[in-house]
Amino acid sequence: MHTGRASGAGLLLRGGQVLVTGGLNVCDSEFGFCFDTPTAELYDPQTNRWTFTGSMAAARAAHTATLLPSGRVLVVGGNDPQTPAPDTEVYTRPATFLTRSFGPAGTLNAVSGVGFAAGETIRAYWGAPGALLLGGATATGQGGFSGLGFAVPGTPPGIYAVTCVGQTSGNIAASLFIVTGP
Repeated sequence: MHTGRASGAGLLLRGGQVLVTGGLNVCDSEFGFCFDTPTAELYDPQTNRWTFTGSMAAARAAHTATLLPSGRVLVVGGNDPQTPAPDTEVYTRPATFLTRSFGPAGTLNAVSGVGFAAGETIRAYWGAPGALLLGGATATGQGGFSGLGFAVPGTPPGIYAVTCVGQTSGNIAASLFIVTGP
């Protein structure tokens, strides 16, 4: 874990990862107070690694976290001595791609990703969401997808984003594609 914490909330996610949110991470024993953190981290037991993921809207400790059917996490309660935390917030962990690619325009390619809600439709765009639609896929029961195929559009050489959006969870993942030539 990158940020030590006490009184955070841990939650087993679909696919076996563990999400840890908030908690107390800096305490001053001389003055008798602690600071809450808004950070969240994911533990992947397959790789035995911790990674930072998006922070919550407010720092909080002694809160609860509940996995919703959509794959989002409902965070409730907690406290922060410096600022009152909102009663609830819905935390959406960022989705991530497993692949990055390069090649000339017209190349047939495919992307894969994780972090979406099970069974949801995923739409892939060349650039920002709503731009050129490349195709779609359905997330597996573990919230991942693979082999979403597309042809690289005819664009000048450069670095472009391939952005996937979960139609149910709202999770967004982006990966870079380097166009090497026409």
